Amino acid sequence: MRISETKKGAKIVNKVTGEKMIVTYKNDEKLLAFPMDIATGEPVEGSKAIEISSENDICFRRLSNPDPTEKPSGYSVKDGMLIDANGKEVTQQGELYITDIVGYVNGAIILQVKVHNASKLYSYMPDYDRFREFVYLPGDNTKVLKEYDNVLLVANWSYQEMRKSDDSGNEDVNMYFEGNVYAVYAKHCIGSTPLEAPINTQYDILSVKDDTVETLYIPHTSKIDENGVIIDSELAELWYSAICVDVGSSGIWEGVSRMFNGREILSVSIAHNMGDIPVFRGLDFIDINGIRIESKDIKNLDGYNYLVDITKDHYMDTYTFANAEYQIKKVTVSYTRDRGNIVTVS
Repeated sequence: MRISETKKGAKIVNKVTGEKMIVTYKNDEKLLAFPMDIATGEPVEGSKAIEISSENDICFRRLSNPDPTEKPSGYSVKDGMLIDANGKEVTQQGELYITDIVGYVNGAIILQVKVHNASKLYSYMPDYDRFREFVYLPGDNTKVLKEYDNVLLVANWSYQEMRKSDDSGNEDVNMYFEGNVYAVYAKHCIGSTPLEAPINTQYDILSVKDDTVETLYIPHTSKIDENGVIIDSELAELWYSAICVDVGSSGIWEGVSRMFNGREILSVSIAHNMGDIPVFRGLDFIDINGIRIESKDIKNLDGYNYLVDITKDHYMDTYTFANAEYQIKKVTVSYTRDRGNIVTVS
């Protein structure tokens, strides 16, 4: 057991006595550990501490360290090397050439690393001076979708031009897309889940949280056919794919769902009393689980993001929205034969 890798609060085993112990003090040269009460995880009352140094640490085995509660900070990259806040190289990197710091999670720096001309995701844990290799990255485009305390959602995508000639010499040029989303922790990486399409970074990623589940809405303007070919259209409208994340105590990433949302979205909320359906509002429209209501007066709903009631009557539907202060506004849709739908906001 190395003292340098053992934290205050670590649980260890005394190889001589077989006792489980807990570390209560640490400095650069020694540890103090007490026999541990298995029921409480605390030192046994009245027990005697054992001093552990580099001369006797072989007599102990570490069971677990406490989970890190802080993110590293102050790091940068220069000429492929990881640099600390004082401008010094952090550690020996061997063949690892760091191209970018992707982000931070508790206890680790998430890195994009080039190894033998391949780009990969790595983590580096400063407290242990340890690199961990995760996954190969197919492309040069990397974007953090969301940074939580203990997990980083990272998207990576690439483009590849393919040329094909027919018997007449006519050349067909297609641009292929490949992309994935990864959930990156300090010690492991979950994924990958295919990315729906290239991310349009000109638009914000939207989110809505319901209890411990947060749904991220990823903006796209390109569309991909079943063969992975990018459909090039200047008229392609903005649309969103959705990623659901469990942000509870376990921090487990749940996966990806799909949803078409149409034009640019200004707000997203969940209608809790209607089966937890998503409600999207744009400048001049509302999309309620696929039901589209359009009117220039929708802009008057700004701040009233929560759908709390739907009332359907003969030839008229009323949608009641509330704001965070529980004030309400109503959107009424009247259906007529001679002039279409009449939408009012009051």
